[in-house]
Amino acid sequence: MISKLVGIIDYVDYHNMGLSVMLSNGVAYFVKFFYVSECEIGQKIAIHTVMLYREDSQTLWGFTELSDKKLFEILLDVDGIGPKIAFNIVHRVGVIGVVESVKTNKQSALKIPGLGDKLARKIISELSDMSKFKTFVDEFLNENFKKNNYDVVHINKRNELIDILINFGYDRVLIDKCLNNLDINEDIQVLIKKSLKLLINGNK
Repeated sequence: MISKLVGIIDYVDYHNMGLSVMLSNGVAYFVKFFYVSECEIGQKIAIHTVMLYREDSQTLWGFTELSDKKLFEILLDVDGIGPKIAFNIVHRVGVIGVVESVKTNKQSALKIPGLGDKLARKIISELSDMSKFKTFVDEFLNENFKKNNYDVVHINKRNELIDILINFGYDRVLIDKCLNNLDINEDIQVLIKKSLKLLINGNK
């Protein structure tokens, strides 16, 4: 089992959202990776991975955060969810977005290409009863509360801001990157203005 790769990027496939990582021993692995647009040949990288086997193939799926990898594996336990949809949920909705959608029974938070209302309801229903997911949520929130000084108010404000920015037409991935550069303790109106400024300028 390959659980993590640390090496140098020696090939980037933008069309198929993947890259090749060359390890120190000279062996290279091709990994499905969401953020290929930010990758360059020669760049050092560390990726958490999940290897999935099919009858005629085996594929490595890569994640920058361990929590994203864990959520991906949990989503695969939901009946009817394959790796492509799970991968998109992890990166377009995010851990906090999935947690909030289950908590509030709000399927609209799971709106991504290829995922209809019926399947969104099924995901929320199965995750809400899944002990593995409940344990994951507890561990994730405890870790992030300590690291980022988050509380329920912070999470609710973050989700409100995400909903507002999505309504403006911005992609969830870009929004998440933007929010990483903001102080969530600020007033929501101030955060909206700063977010829009960052998004208009391409998070620069």
